[in-house]
Amino acid sequence: MIRSLRSRLRASGFGLRAGQAAAVLLLVSCGSKQRDEALSRLNSPSAKQRAEAVRALVKSTDDETWAALSRAVRDGSPAVRAEAATALAAVKRDEAPDAISPLLRDPDDAVRIAAVQALGARCGEGAHAYLRLIFAQSDARVRAPIATALQACGVDLAQTLHREETGRRRKAVDALTSPFAAVRARGARELGVLGRDEDRARLSALLDDRDGVVVAAAARALGESGAQEAAARLGALLGEGGEVAAASAEALLLLGPAAVAPARQKLLELAAGQGDEALPAAVAVSAGQKADAGLCAAALAAQVARAAAVLAAGCPAAPFAQALGRAKKRDPLIEALLRSEPPAPTLDAVLSGSCGPESPTRAFRVSRAAFPRRARRCCTSSAGSRPRAQSRCGRRAASPPTTTGPPTTTGPPPRSRGRRPPALPTRSATRA
Repeated sequence: MIRSLRSRLRASGFGLRAGQAAAVLLLVSCGSKQRDEALSRLNSPSAKQRAEAVRALVKSTDDETWAALSRAVRDGSPAVRAEAATALAAVKRDEAPDAISPLLRDPDDAVRIAAVQALGARCGEGAHAYLRLIFAQSDARVRAPIATALQACGVDLAQTLHREETGRRRKAVDALTSPFAAVRARGARELGVLGRDEDRARLSALLDDRDGVVVAAAARALGESGAQEAAARLGALLGEGGEVAAASAEALLLLGPAAVAPARQKLLELAAGQGDEALPAAVAVSAGQKADAGLCAAALAAQVARAAAVLAAGCPAAPFAQALGRAKKRDPLIEALLRSEPPAPTLDAVLSGSCGPESPTRAFRVSRAAFPRRARRCCTSSAGSRPRAQSRCGRRAASPPTTTGPPTTTGPPPRSRGRRPPALPTRSATRA
């Protein structure tokens, strides 16, 4: 077709240049047709077709295509949004970084990475500004492509990191001057993440704050930042009780055994108490330690079931079994029994008295988990003639007797092979 058009133009006197111009116009017309088809496919219900349409519009630079690509940024499919980022970056427009920037906060990681790569391909001031801004707000998976894009564009990554850290520290320090305790606590947590020497100094000063929420946040932040110099002050805060003591115990745990050892006795007292700080104190004092007299005594006196379970790991079971018979609060002792080491010679007698109608399944759980052979004996002796206790405990404890012969069946006899089963009597025969 192009050849015939060229021959007609030569015959009419337009020459070779006119023929070439006509061919270009024809190609442009074909490209416009493909663009129109791609624009129509952007409204397809298939996400795959919409993504292919966006990919086909990469080389188009007209305003209609630009508007369609800008709308594709808000498409419901992550694949379409990722293709839109690549297509927008390929368009030679100064406003391309502004059109791509909303995708930097996309909920899908693949879309955010595609947006970062698209901005990295531009390597302009606007793209650099967006990449540096989103670097501080991204997780590790997206930060790596951002660092690669910045380095590819000649941006010093160390300078970017320093600028980000400085901005975060400035906001955290400003938060410390707020009249609201929650804001000051958030600033303390941020300083703990930064963890420089100057940040630790500010956190140590916050331990004297008038609000316990701020003190607790500062204590945890000191532990997360590895401030060994604050171990003595954290140990002193254990006497405050409540959330402050719990946060101090968690911080000492993070600082390691060297920080826990001076506060061991106070931690054991808290672990045996009944406050919210009992469990953090139990975890801190028993971490990496073998069972000894101090831990077992604290487990025996513990008032919180979970703390007792942590402290009793590896302790002998006999003291817990003896205390179970006369204890008014049995849950901590039962949890300690589940973590302790047998034998417990008096457990049968204790369980027969403690396996009352209010908790036969709990006593059965103890005997079955710690001492399996005594499970059935405990339940049968505790249930006695009580129907409710038998229904709750007896069915779980009872086990079928072991026999050596073939199992007995209560159903109809099995059908013999090769013989026809006898016919059932008919209704008329039954009436007769």
